[in-house]
Amino acid sequence: MRVRNKMYTKIRHAITVAYNSSLRNLMPSSFTANNLIIASTTMLSRVLGLLRDILITHWAGIGHITDAYYIASKIPSFFRKVISEGAMNNILIPVLSQMPEEKQSKFLQQFCYKILFTMTFISIIVIIFSKNIISCIAPGLTYETKEWASKFMKIIFPAITLISINSSWSSYLNYKKKFAASSISSSFINIGAMSLILIGMKFNKLIFLGFGILFGVSLQTIWIYFNIPKDVRKIKNNHQFSLDNKILMKKFSHILLSSSSMQITTLISIFVSSFLAPKIITQMSNAEKMSQVPISLIGSSIGTTLISYLSAHIKSSEYKKARKILKQSIIFSLIISTLVIVFVTNFSYQISYSIYSSNKNNLDSIIQISQYLKLYILMVPAYSLVKIFAAVFFSLQMNKVPMYTSIVQCFSYLALLMFFHSSGSQIILCSLISAYVHIFFLLITFIKKKIYSIHFSGN
Repeated sequence: MRVRNKMYTKIRHAITVAYNSSLRNLMPSSFTANNLIIASTTMLSRVLGLLRDILITHWAGIGHITDAYYIASKIPSFFRKVISEGAMNNILIPVLSQMPEEKQSKFLQQFCYKILFTMTFISIIVIIFSKNIISCIAPGLTYETKEWASKFMKIIFPAITLISINSSWSSYLNYKKKFAASSISSSFINIGAMSLILIGMKFNKLIFLGFGILFGVSLQTIWIYFNIPKDVRKIKNNHQFSLDNKILMKKFSHILLSSSSMQITTLISIFVSSFLAPKIITQMSNAEKMSQVPISLIGSSIGTTLISYLSAHIKSSEYKKARKILKQSIIFSLIISTLVIVFVTNFSYQISYSIYSSNKNNLDSIIQISQYLKLYILMVPAYSLVKIFAAVFFSLQMNKVPMYTSIVQCFSYLALLMFFHSSGSQIILCSLISAYVHIFFLLITFIKKKIYSIHFSGN
């Protein structure tokens, strides 16, 4: 018995030594743990999103209704990705990290107050002119598809006001490194949407597709509301605290342009694809959503935690830690991206069939979705690295760099579309090339400005 205990002790000691000398030093444990938390909750959200798509395609099939739904969803999705997944996190975390703690709650109260009224005003405008907006972004649609898209947009778009507030509160949670509460909140959107879709299926009311998103965002708001401190959740025009609007809006505009330029390519693809055969918009959207799973898992999870840790390390001049986190984030991103590409490329048809096959979806649509998926999945390394390098620039308050490089991506996409726009595959290929143009210019700027050697040297 004693011999066994001694052997057990030696084995445990050897494992501890190996862990401390190698694995533990690969990446700070808290950074790794938070990445795993975000990755797992993001995976949950994306899986629920795919389940939502399965319900939609099983119920409505692939046709003018789903085309209208996905087009109507693109405008709110544009604002969500620009504000929630882009601007809010990238502007608020660096600002909060430089601000005394006693001023943070008042700052957020004032900030949310301004965001609330701005987005409410935009929502009213979009609701009033929904038909005109649909005609502008997808002029090639049939009259019936445009009518359905307009109906969906009027229902879905008001959710943007709530999403904007949720994004501000989520950024605060990320700043406080409460990543689980923040990242799991997106799952409530899909849970709410699926609940309403099931009700709509029971009563055969397709309009419930639109109400599902609005209901889901409302559930997300309730979740985040009860996970933030009471003084932060207040939304009011706090006269005791004055925002430096000029400086804040300057920073916000740079980050907003950076995020929106990347998303404008999606709207352009909708414009061009609206002139192609029916169903192509839905097929492209389904393939894109599947590719967003690894992009979110790799890029979004690392990018969210990275900017929080980098901002903190740079503030405290812990450059060695910042350099280490950045290096490991890049290596991890490239390794996982490569594995994802190999797997999805070989099993794209099986993946597409398992998710989107139903009585209303013919084999041709499944084959087409799988072909689109093969192209979309090649964007994973580019978008993952963009998230990482953008986080570096934003944490260093160099907001103009991602803005300029994303504008370059947008113009390169437009230039390519002038020559290649006759099929869905060509449109996706243009997006693919422009995504790598974006990361190329980010890397060139990163090297040219010697950010790695200057800002992350020392210690």
